Amino acid sequence: MRQRIENYLSVTVDGVDLTTVHDPVFWVKQSSVFLEYVPQIADSGTMLVHIPKEDAMRLWNSDVEMQFAFTTQDGRPLASDIVQMSVERLLKEAGYGPA
Repeated sequence: MRQRIENYLSVTVDGVDLTTVHDPVFWVKQSSVFLEYVPQIADSGTMLVHIPKEDAMRLWNSDVEMQFAFTTQDGRPLASDIVQMSVERLLKEAGYGPA
């Protein structure tokens, strides 16, 4: 079940308990635009990423790449696979488009 929270992107993560990670970061990249956010961990499988309107306005009609990285409890740095998504879908999911 997904819950939409205004101006937050709700990200579901499989294979890791988010409540145990350290130094989480979420990256959004589109050509020369690189955005970095510190997500809020909502529960063991969900994080919320606040994308400020100023950052959202820097993105144009093209695909974006997203990736999540963190440090494990034993100090190992890990990162997710890169996920591609249209900017329209990203901004709609983040609360900047019609429901």
